[in-house]
Amino acid sequence: MSKEVYAGIYLVVATVVAMFLFKSLGKKNRLGIAVVSLFTFTLTILLGYVLYLATDNYYLMRIGLVITYASVDWCLCFLNVFALYYTGARVKYRVITIGVPAVLVFDNILFAVYYMRGFADQFIEYTDEGMAFATFKQTPIMDVHFFICYVLLVSAVVNFMYYSFKISRTYKAQYHMLALLCILFGIADTLIRRLELNIDLTLFIYPIMSCFIFFYVYVYKGAGIKNSAKAVFVEEMNMPMVLFDYNGYLLMMNKRAREIFNADDDCTEAEFIKANPYIDLEDEKSEHEFETSFEVNNVLCYFNVSYKYLQDRRGMKVGTMYLFEDITEKKKALILADFNATHDSLTGTFNRNYLYDFKKIAGERGTFPMYIALYAVNELYNINELYGMEIGDKALCRMAWLLQQYSGALDIVIRTNGNEMLLAFVSTSERKAKEILKRIDKRIAGFEVEDVSVSARGVNFVINDIGEFDREYHEAQERLAGELNEAEGIFRLM
Repeated sequence: MSKEVYAGIYLVVATVVAMFLFKSLGKKNRLGIAVVSLFTFTLTILLGYVLYLATDNYYLMRIGLVITYASVDWCLCFLNVFALYYTGARVKYRVITIGVPAVLVFDNILFAVYYMRGFADQFIEYTDEGMAFATFKQTPIMDVHFFICYVLLVSAVVNFMYYSFKISRTYKAQYHMLALLCILFGIADTLIRRLELNIDLTLFIYPIMSCFIFFYVYVYKGAGIKNSAKAVFVEEMNMPMVLFDYNGYLLMMNKRAREIFNADDDCTEAEFIKANPYIDLEDEKSEHEFETSFEVNNVLCYFNVSYKYLQDRRGMKVGTMYLFEDITEKKKALILADFNATHDSLTGTFNRNYLYDFKKIAGERGTFPMYIALYAVNELYNINELYGMEIGDKALCRMAWLLQQYSGALDIVIRTNGNEMLLAFVSTSERKAKEILKRIDKRIAGFEVEDVSVSARGVNFVINDIGEFDREYHEAQERLAGELNEAEGIFRLM
C-alpha cells in the first residue's frame, strides 16, 4: 500500500481517538485528567505520523517524526500517572507530576535539537517503490529515548502488579489485565520493530491501549462487585444507596440517591464526603450509623445514615456502601410526641410535665434572682357549670394568650394544673419583670369571652436559687387559692 493509504488509515484512527478524547473531557477527577492527557498525546502521535506519511518533503517528514516520537514519551508518562491514580499508590505524586515531566522536557529538547540541527545528517533518507521514507539514525540520543520509554512502561507494569497483591481478589483481575496490556504492548513493539518495515506499525498500539483503558475504567467499571451487589442494590428502591469501589470511584447510585444528592457518574467518594460533611470515615472494620437531616427539594427530611466497608472473606476492603433510610415521617411523629408530652393541648403552653425540665434548665443557667407569677381564672368552676366547658376552655386559652403576649420571647408559660398557669421570667430583668406584672394584672382584671365577663388573679414570688423553687411555689399556690376563695361576683352576663 502507498503512504497515502496508510496516512488515511492513521487519520481514521486519529478521528476515533479524538472522539474518545471528547468523551473523556467530562471526567473532572484526577483519573479523568490522566486519561484525557493520555488521549491527547496519543492523538499527537497519530497526527505527527500522518504529517510524515502525507508528504514526500523530507523536511516535513523529519518534523512529523520528531513530533511523533517526542509525544510517545508523554503518552507513556501519563500511562504511569493513570496507573498511580488508578491503584491509589502511596507515593509522592510530585515525583510523577514534576520530576518525570522535567526529565521528559529535557529529553525532548535534546532529542529535537539533536535531530533537527543537522537535518539530513541525523536521518536515513531513502526511496522505495517511488515513495520517500526517512528514519532516525541509531545514536546514543535515540538509545536514551528508547530507554526512557521502556522504563516508563516497566514502571506501569510494576505498579499494577505490586498493588494487585494488596487488594481483594475482586480487583486483582482488573490490575492483572492492565499489567498484561502493558506487557503485550512492550512485546508487540519489540517484535514489530525487528521487522524493520517502512511504516511504523507500532504506533497503532497507543490508540488501542488508550481506548482499552477508557473502556476498562468508564464502561466496565468493576463488573465483579457490581454483579455481586445487584441483589441488594436495586435501582428502584426508595432507600437511597451509594456504592464506591476500593479506589473510591462510584460503582452504583440508585434513582432515589441521584434525586437527593444530584451527583453524576464521575463522582468520587472524596467528592461525595466533601458534599456531605456529616460523614466521618474512621474505623475501616466497623459499621457506622447515625441520624442527620438536610433539605430535599426545599423540604427538610430526616435520614438514618449507615455506611460500612465491604470486605471479602480475607478481610480485604472491596468497597464502601452508604445507605440512607428516610425516617422523616417517623422523626416527625417522635417530635410531635415529644411536643405533646410537654405541651398543653388546649392552650399550647408548656404543661406540668415540663416543670422538671424547667427547674433543670433554670438551675444550669443560673439567671437569678428570677421573678415567677401564678395566675388563675376567677370562678372557673361556676363558668363551666353555667355556660359550659367550652366557655371555660376559651377563658383559659385567652388568659394563656395574654400571658404570652405580655411576657418576653424567652420567658416561659406553664399550665401547671386545670386552672393554674405559671409565668417564669427566665431572661427578663427585675425592673422589666415588675413592669410586665403590672400590665398583666391590669389586663386580666377583666376581659370578655363570648359575651361573658371573665377575670383572673395572680400572685408572684422571687427565687434566688433553684433550690427555693418548690417551697416558694407551694406558698404561692396557697396564697392564690385564698384570693380565689375571697373573690365574689367576678363575672356577669353582657
